[in-house]
Amino acid sequence: MEILKLPLTIDQNGFIHRLVKRKDNICLYAKYDGGKIVAFDVIRAKPSRKKNAKLAVEKYPGPQHYGRSAWSYPRLQLALEKYNRLLVKQSGVKQ
Repeated sequence: MEILKLPLTIDQNGFIHRLVKRKDNICLYAKYDGGKIVAFDVIRAKPSRKKNAKLAVEKYPGPQHYGRSAWSYPRLQLALEKYNRLLVKQSGVKQ
């Protein structure tokens, strides 16, 4: 099955999200409001597929997913820490 990945820039919920970093399905986006960074979002991208579709499409998580597959941080360093924890957890390597 082919998967259409999230775009580099996303306009959603009144914010512009720009991809900072991605590995596998773990993404770090800078969240802009009025041209200024207001937060950093770490997300676990999940493809969704309609019945009988040959293409799955990744979607940016909505507000209801925060705390489960999306997290928002006020500083880049905090977001990078979460991003790296998710990569370690996903790889199955114990620290």
